[in-house]
Amino acid sequence: MIKARPIFCLVGAALLTGAAPGAEAATIPPAYWGEWTNQPRFCNSEGDDLDSVLTVTETSVGYFENLWRVRAVRKAGRGLRVTYHPRAEFDMYAPSFLRLSPDGMRIFTSDDQRDTGYKRCPKGKS
Repeated sequence: MIKARPIFCLVGAALLTGAAPGAEAATIPPAYWGEWTNQPRFCNSEGDDLDSVLTVTETSVGYFENLWRVRAVRKAGRGLRVTYHPRAEFDMYAPSFLRLSPDGMRIFTSDDQRDTGYKRCPKGKS
């Protein structure tokens, strides 16, 4: 009879799932994906002055052309703590915290209750 040793079980689990147990995810959950702004006229727009539109995808977050590639995502209180891969050049930082309103129609970049957040752009416009 072959007995599995605990260390081999952990290594096997990491190989099967692609991550070690307890590891942070490298993707943002789908509920957060989309375009967010407080100026709806910018939804689904292209241009060089869209710093008021926050774009969230499965693997990146940012404003206009300043998208940051996600390194890790972990649950933090009522939201997510996001870390990014380093970039050599950038104009703006991506938010390190994301939180959705209970109805999923607003996103906040802090856990401060005074944060007014951004409104979700209408479906089909993100």
